[in-house]
Amino acid sequence: MNKMGNFFKRYEWLGPFLVMTFVLFAYLYDQVINHSMLIFNDTPFHFGRFWEVHQQIATGKISYFQSNFSFNQSGRIINAVYGPLICFNNGIINFCIYQLV
Repeated sequence: MNKMGNFFKRYEWLGPFLVMTFVLFAYLYDQVINHSMLIFNDTPFHFGRFWEVHQQIATGKISYFQSNFSFNQSGRIINAVYGPLICFNNGIINFCIYQLV
């Protein structure tokens, strides 16, 4: 019992990672098996952000603050507020994949 107690005390930080990994696989299992994607209410919003960056790269009219191609060309400040680094990363990936197709 002493060895088992020492093991759990030594690796107690591993528990949350195992739980998160299990929840992640349980969440993604249905999507992988059925070859589908879960679409929630904010999915089109984030796809619009990625499309905005894609269009900015494609046209060369890059604007950090304004959304000139998506969101009805309203000039909203969206990408600057909702995580610009991840959005620009996904927009570049989207642009590269679009160029390959």
